[in-house]
Amino acid sequence: RPVLPTLGGPAISLKDCAAHGDALRRDRVRSPVTDTLAQRGRPVLDCAADDPIHDLVVAATGRTPRPANADLIFACAAPEAAADPRWHHLANAARALLAADGAKLRGIAIGTLAYPGSPVADRVAVSQRELGELTPIDEASKLGGGLLSGGRYLVLNASHPFLADLIASGAAAAEPELAAYLLLKQVYLRDSLSPERDGRLAARAAEGRCRRLTS
Repeated sequence: RPVLPTLGGPAISLKDCAAHGDALRRDRVRSPVTDTLAQRGRPVLDCAADDPIHDLVVAATGRTPRPANADLIFACAAPEAAADPRWHHLANAARALLAADGAKLRGIAIGTLAYPGSPVADRVAVSQRELGELTPIDEASKLGGGLLSGGRYLVLNASHPFLADLIASGAAAAEPELAAYLLLKQVYLRDSLSPERDGRLAARAAEGRCRRLTS
């Protein structure tokens, strides 16, 4: 009998839980991630790891529901930022700088990572294989010669204070190459930013600025 509560969907039964196997998720915070899973017929149990519901499901099915919001991310739309030309100055400069550094991007989008339960709200950007899709968090943190070389999107986080300051100060419009360098430095610092790469990015940003001012 369907008595187990889910986030954004109908209650399900223990039989349903067993049928979903390792794809079964759980969380206590409803978010774009849990809503997307529910819309795709992948229920998210409304429980935490220390809830009796969780223990019941594990005991009855032998499956341990994984946390939805901790494992997956979703880049939400940011229509105001996406319509602001200042953000496009930054995005275009960042794409040019990444291309000069050898990354093969499919594009740069502007969104927001600030949603309930988001584990990436503090990041300036994430990468995605497809825009609007759920992305495993371990993929979203990679950039450069790895994932982006296969053609991914970089999504800028319009809700991040650092990027908001670049926009509000006018730096993104007046000095787009410098703003792009500062953005990418923050992105690369999440994993590792070698002195060689830092110097290369700075030099290519300076070259791009020089071309713009002398053209």
